[in-house]
Amino acid sequence: PSNGTFTLEVPMSGMYSVINQLGQVVYASYLNQNQLNTIELDAAAGVYYLMANTNGFSVSYRLVVTK
Repeated sequence: PSNGTFTLEVPMSGMYSVINQLGQVVYASYLNQNQLNTIELDAAAGVYYLMANTNGFSVSYRLVVTK
């Protein structure tokens, strides 16, 4: 869980989106492979999903925001 700031390393470079439980995009950014990327969500407490489809591969991460 986090207050909205996440630091993560992604397996591939590409455009990533954070989706809420209603399927709405609340954040989108290009993240780089093999380096630490920081995402700062100004979002309500809840569960979100970081998703990407790049070069035929898809990845997703579950993010939990607590306030």
